[in-house]
Amino acid sequence: MPSWLKIALGILAGVFAGGLSLGLIEMAGHQIATGDAKFAIAAVGLGVAGFFGGLVALFIGRAKWLAWAIATLLMALSLINVFSFPHPIWFVPLAGFSLLIGALAANRFMRSRIGA
Repeated sequence: MPSWLKIALGILAGVFAGGLSLGLIEMAGHQIATGDAKFAIAAVGLGVAGFFGGLVALFIGRAKWLAWAIATLLMALSLINVFSFPHPIWFVPLAGFSLLIGALAANRFMRSRIGA
């Protein structure tokens, strides 16, 4: 399989895995939390999404920069959410930081496992 195809599949699968993990965490968070706690759970969910999305993308695409690409795409998609309805002022920087930490963790984890 050509490397560009692996990278494209890695990006698609990474965004899907990240979105799925975020959706599941937010769904659970909305069941158990109220008020600003929902936003805190969503911020943690973004970190988990960055991690799992980055893992999947790196595993499939084997390119060092894929975890950062997934984090960037998830951040862009999260901005749509942020502009859709009011969020606490602290949410945006925390969510961005959480995504970056998740991508960094995925990058380090996969580098130690497969050398990506």
